[in-house]
Amino acid sequence: MFPAFIDATDTEINSAIALSAPWFNVRRWDTSYSEGLGNFVAHQIVIGRADKAVVDANDITMRHTEHLITARSQKQVELQARDPFQRTVFGQRYRYLARLVGLGMVAV
Repeated sequence: MFPAFIDATDTEINSAIALSAPWFNVRRWDTSYSEGLGNFVAHQIVIGRADKAVVDANDITMRHTEHLITARSQKQVELQARDPFQRTVFGQRYRYLARLVGLGMVAV
């Protein structure tokens, strides 16, 4: 479910878990806790790897002969500027679950 964990180091995972502490109350998240925490941590790992290119969740990638073309809508760029969690599918899923458990918009 979380391909970001495949080659993640223990340090990366532990650092991301430490960042999650203010946003996760086990009682409030209830049965969504594991999925919410997993998505939060996966998002942090993907974004934290500055040495690797980050493909945003809503990019449209096309191969044209030998070139790879990536397109991004202006609306999506503006949304990502307001909410960094929109940059990955993990962040988007975390945001969705956070709204379901009643956290609304959470500061990063």
